[in-house]
Amino acid sequence: MDWLYSAADLEQAVLKTGFLPFFQSDIPEFSIEEFTPAEYWFADGVDGPWEWKSPVAGFPQTPLPGFQPCRCMGAS
Repeated sequence: MDWLYSAADLEQAVLKTGFLPFFQSDIPEFSIEEFTPAEYWFADGVDGPWEWKSPVAGFPQTPLPGFQPCRCMGAS
């Protein structure tokens, strides 16, 4: 996987893998944390993974084949 520098990079990584944990785990090289440069974490004036995750998780720009939006809990 390539380094993540933007929400678009994160979205492509999630689409490629199908799932990508935010933090490092027992599975090496399989997290947003491991593929985001340190200077993007909690830096003033720089969007980083905390800012990228919401748009990517909630509003995919390129849905997976067969993707259907959730209509749960009264959402329309």
